[in-house]
Amino acid sequence: PCSGLATRDRHGIECYYLLDAASLLPVQALGVAPSHRVLDLCSAPGGKAIAIAQHLAPDQGGELVCNELSQERRGRLKQ
Repeated sequence: PCSGLATRDRHGIECYYLLDAASLLPVQALGVAPSHRVLDLCSAPGGKAIAIAQHLAPDQGGELVCNELSQERRGRLKQ
């Protein structure tokens, strides 16, 4: 999470969320398009959901619904 005190990089980005291959590969395999509606049933800790959201365009009908069965892992999504 950003503290609001971070400095911005040369592109004006203040915060980064590092993703590993386990978060990115499923998204590439799905071929998510801007107008897709995606249901992520194993969302926590949230990396895959962030990667999916980057491909969606709400103004084109793109939508992401996240869910997590594990109560412990679900708490991470709320952070």
